[in-house]
Amino acid sequence: MAKVICQGDLVKSLAGRDGGETFLVVKIDGKFAYLTDGKIRKVKSLKKKNVKHLKKFSNASLIELAKKIERGLPTGNKRVYLAVRTEKEKIQED
Repeated sequence: MAKVICQGDLVKSLAGRDGGETFLVVKIDGKFAYLTDGKIRKVKSLKKKNVKHLKKFSNASLIELAKKIERGLPTGNKRVYLAVRTEKEKIQED
């Protein structure tokens, strides 16, 4: 059974030129997710990607950060990048 992808989840891209990269889901709109990682995909230019091309990391959620970005509140790319990297490292340790 596939895991449902929600706002604030950490996901891995399975297809496309960004395949293998880790992103934060900022918003879900139907079958599309809007993603950022703070480095390749900046907060101001979110990546629109079909959710079927994403794999959710278990137990990783940055919901407060995602909501802040969606509302347009000031959020630095460095903060997003560090949060995504930190969560990814926590998962890999488990």
